[in-house]
Amino acid sequence: MKKLSLFICISLISFSTLGALTGKVIDLLMSESNILAVVGKTSFNTEKSNAAKVQIELSLKALIGEDKIATRENILRAIANAAEEDKSSQNRAFLQSLTKKLTKDINDVSENDVVGIMNDLITLAGVRSSLVTACSECALGPLASEGIAVTLKKVTNRSVLGLLETNVIPKTKKKLRNYIKSGLKRFELGKLKNSPEGLVKMHERKSLAIFLGLAKKHSSATPAQRKYIKAVFKFSATAPKGENKILLNADNPHKLWNIFSDPSYTDSTIGELAEVISKAADKADKDGLINKADAFYDELDNRAKSITDVELRAKAIENANAIRANKCLVGK
Repeated sequence: MKKLSLFICISLISFSTLGALTGKVIDLLMSESNILAVVGKTSFNTEKSNAAKVQIELSLKALIGEDKIATRENILRAIANAAEEDKSSQNRAFLQSLTKKLTKDINDVSENDVVGIMNDLITLAGVRSSLVTACSECALGPLASEGIAVTLKKVTNRSVLGLLETNVIPKTKKKLRNYIKSGLKRFELGKLKNSPEGLVKMHERKSLAIFLGLAKKHSSATPAQRKYIKAVFKFSATAPKGENKILLNADNPHKLWNIFSDPSYTDSTIGELAEVISKAADKADKDGLINKADAFYDELDNRAKSITDVELRAKAIENANAIRANKCLVGK
């Protein structure tokens, strides 16, 4: 911890004697044109470069505050604050790696460095702000094929915003983990430490916390959200009739808890998806199956093919195929 803090302090002192543009990556994140200069170290085309610029700008605003100007001191101070709030060795290593990449000379920066900086900034901003992260395959668009694992999204759902703006959902990694552990215990959904490796990535923990927060009896969840939560609990049953449930189960892996923070899921969509999940759970139970992936995708396909409007049906089938191919929600 002391080593990381000293590293950040030395960086702050040394930067104070330099000009506006010193050639360090962190000094090139102060304006749109200079952010594009950093992104220019990659092979991204214009569309991807602009998308990357937006993600970097969102990350910085989330980290230092909407009303503050992006300066190297503010960025490093935000990293130092994150280090103070979570003193775990994992967080220390993460932040030290990010700081070293940010303080590299632009001439020594590779495309992998830029991609790494983006992933780290987005992940850190997703934990410490009211923004949320989403997986690249489903949400990032042009950057999905360039190694960018996550993207920042602005939350629009009022129920979710209520959890974030009132600080119900913690803004440090350690407290977020404890909140999730407590939520799983409250609803008897298994233990986080027993979850299969990679099922809940670091940038997805806030979404899992949001799901557990909305599941509480006196939360501000909408009727559609409560219907969905009930269906996910049913889907997570390890035996017919749902006597036991494991939300993070290697035998029935899913990320159905990962949608409430995604603005593309409206109450109407959530309600329809809840019906798909519930029917899939019924079918799997009838067949005596714990793994419900096939039942889910079969039901999703049936739902899409049942739409009478030709254009809407084609779009629904396309979406269902994409969800199956990316395994965004069920199976890994």
